[in-house]
Amino acid sequence: MPGQLIAITTTAALVFLASCAADDSFHEIGEAGQGQHGATPAADTSDPHDEPTDPHADPTDPHGDADSATPSEPFESNSSEFSFEMTADAPVGEVFPLLGPVRENDWIPGWESFTTLIWSESGFAELGAVFQTAPGGSDPQTWVISEYIPNERVAFVRFSPDVVTRLGIDASEEAGKTSLLWTQNQTAISAAGVSEVAAGTQESYEESTAGFEAMLNYYLLTGELIDQETLDSHTQPDDHE
Repeated sequence: MPGQLIAITTTAALVFLASCAADDSFHEIGEAGQGQHGATPAADTSDPHDEPTDPHADPTDPHGDADSATPSEPFESNSSEFSFEMTADAPVGEVFPLLGPVRENDWIPGWESFTTLIWSESGFAELGAVFQTAPGGSDPQTWVISEYIPNERVAFVRFSPDVVTRLGIDASEEAGKTSLLWTQNQTAISAAGVSEVAAGTQESYEESTAGFEAMLNYYLLTGELIDQETLDSHTQPDDHE
């Protein structure tokens, strides 16, 4: 899958409320509202509805106090959509099962090293399956399979801090070969994401997807992962004029 990378932990602060024992001499109050020793107990001015103070709270933590939270940078979102059609040299029944987080280990070099299957009842691609990718040691990006119609269509939603990506792959067979239409839609969800989405082009999408076409067909032909030299010969432009 194009894209990118596991466990999320949450912490909760423990709240400790201290109490002080009152002096027995202040328990008996006279008619004038004073104790036997003439001392007037201090009035309790605390609001019983106030939230208890957390002694472990970090005053520098912007998430610890709503008043100190830093608002996100305002931005105007944008989106893009690109598509590319490739041909796989095998029937759809052989090709379609390879389009998922587990079987892509078979034909995408390095995929296994940065991909983790989070949940799948079958252990393979299916509706609702969740996995994460983190290529190059980047922050994990979470993928969800949002549509799964065997031998017809599979669709994914990928969540990253700045961009939400929707990827759909539609499959059809003709004369023993499989046509795969890849359609990618990206929407910015932060100011940084606006720049990322704006930088995408149809040409760059076609170039990246063409690499997958070479990888897939090499595997279908040989049953092995493609080597870098062979991949370069399929994806790099011819130097001859």
